[in-house]
Amino acid sequence: MIRIEDFKSEELQASLFIEEVLDPELACDFFLGLFEPYVEDATGVPLALQIMNDWDLFTDDDTANRVIGEILNYPQMSNLLINANTPVVYSQLVNGSLDAWEKFKHSIKHESRFLCDLTHLEVLGLEQGLSDSEEVINKKEIFYRARIANKKNEKYTKRMMGAPPAEIASAGRANPEGISYLYLCTDQETCCYEVRAAYLDRVWIGKFGVKAGESLKLINLVPRHRSQQLSLDSIPSNILRYRLLKNAISKDLSTPISRHDNASIEYLPTQFICEYIRLKLKKDGIIFQSSLKMDSANIVLFNEKQVICREVKEYEITSIDIHSKLVN
Repeated sequence: MIRIEDFKSEELQASLFIEEVLDPELACDFFLGLFEPYVEDATGVPLALQIMNDWDLFTDDDTANRVIGEILNYPQMSNLLINANTPVVYSQLVNGSLDAWEKFKHSIKHESRFLCDLTHLEVLGLEQGLSDSEEVINKKEIFYRARIANKKNEKYTKRMMGAPPAEIASAGRANPEGISYLYLCTDQETCCYEVRAAYLDRVWIGKFGVKAGESLKLINLVPRHRSQQLSLDSIPSNILRYRLLKNAISKDLSTPISRHDNASIEYLPTQFICEYIRLKLKKDGIIFQSSLKMDSANIVLFNEKQVICREVKEYEITSIDIHSKLVN
């Protein structure tokens, strides 16, 4: 028997149950849409586990297996030749967003830089997928920015901790050369990693807050950020498509660039997306996962005047963790 407490979502509890009894017709309609993004494939993950990974709908994995198994036994679902343990992968409809992103990256790097064709990405929901990930930051949030002292006894003031002047702004993951954005981190340790601080370096760290009366509308690109929960009106295939596209963009934002890579080329796709977010979506910046400290995030603000540096302190790097892997 499927119980109301099997579902985590209060919205689904209210929509699928009448006086705590599951409505079979509503449940079948909902689950048909839920199963649509997946196709059977021997290399895949069991259906119930994949649904838990994607949506976290149920209280635990055992409950997911039981509920999905019972739903698939309903007469209305008899044409579906699957069960809760059937291995599945995403359909081509869902994976198409990844193909479109790869084609766009190749195009802007090697074919057309200033008149880019966004048709495929917009058809696949670029604008909708990004807009659904908006996060509003208020004055309670604190961010950090680090600068390495270039010489002994060099001192940085609060005014010196902001974004570089446009005339000397070098290209970054989010900004083209000559356009200045402010890069911040969610914690002090991460900002030291991001500036590649070395052992015994003196590092000045500024603490930033949102100015009074301001709020930051940011697009959260951190992978697995569930910006949209399921309802009876949801189209799971579209949501997954948006999520995969957003996660692919996030991955490229977070991928480290080695000194041997051509950063001016490799950064082009993410620079374009950030400009799209700034000018088309009218947002204030982005949040993306740090490439150097995976449990932390970086913030890019398009207009540094929305925040203020409240204090600056000097630190000395006393230790560094180095990890390596055998290449050949």
